[in-house]
Amino acid sequence: MKFIHFADAHLDSPFRGLSFLPSKEFNQIYQAADQSLTRIVDLALKEDVDLILIAGDTFDSDQPSPRAQLFFAEQIKRLTDQQIQVVMIFGNHDHMKKEDLLVSPSPYFKLLGANEKVEKSTFTTQSGFAYDVVGFSYLNNHITRDMMPDFSEKGSNYTFGLMHAQEKENDSHKNVYAPFTVSEIKELNYDYFALGHIHARNNLSTAPWIVYPGNIQGRHINEMGEKGCYLGKIDENSRKTTIEFKQTGPIVWQSRAINLEAAISKNDLQAK
Repeated sequence: MKFIHFADAHLDSPFRGLSFLPSKEFNQIYQAADQSLTRIVDLALKEDVDLILIAGDTFDSDQPSPRAQLFFAEQIKRLTDQQIQVVMIFGNHDHMKKEDLLVSPSPYFKLLGANEKVEKSTFTTQSGFAYDVVGFSYLNNHITRDMMPDFSEKGSNYTFGLMHAQEKENDSHKNVYAPFTVSEIKELNYDYFALGHIHARNNLSTAPWIVYPGNIQGRHINEMGEKGCYLGKIDENSRKTTIEFKQTGPIVWQSRAINLEAAISKNDLQAK
């Protein structure tokens, strides 16, 4: 079985703080998230994956523009037309109602855990490999309670967890995005826990897998480095899982030191 895990596309992100850029460069950055998502779908089709996990904040707002909604629906249709299962949750940015999503109904598209209720769905690949996906969607901007006690016990199927959340902090006032501890997730013993919300790529555990893929496109200089998704492969006999990062973000933010030996004009500095 093959799957792709991505999160935090933030379609329609306003890219604040970049208005100083020339219009051509600004438009390239504004369109970069769309391009990254298109490349993720291209990768899914090329690899003939069985499953796409979308771990929240697909849109930057709970009222996304018609353009972003239609673009996303078009990309999902490319997947479902090829009978690739898509399982999606809403995050704290796109905390929408299920009926407000413009994706066409399909047996191969599932919005999981509407109304902030943890839900389990069972699917089967074309080869007959059964797996469960357990998770929930945001309906409000904040979820202050720990949702982990609501996750069901692992059954006999390979099990994915799907959650948009942050690790618990000592300051309780900061615990507003479904706070959890790694130990809680490990106790569930799910095979792969797909996370979203943190924009930096990070594997919290490899046994079992607890994974933040980061966002699909860096939006500013504080989100440096390659961005994209994870491609996972599961040995259906041993259930051993391996993952590989795939860069899809077309623009990579990098830090560069420029040595200036004398006074320089603004235009010359920009050129340099």
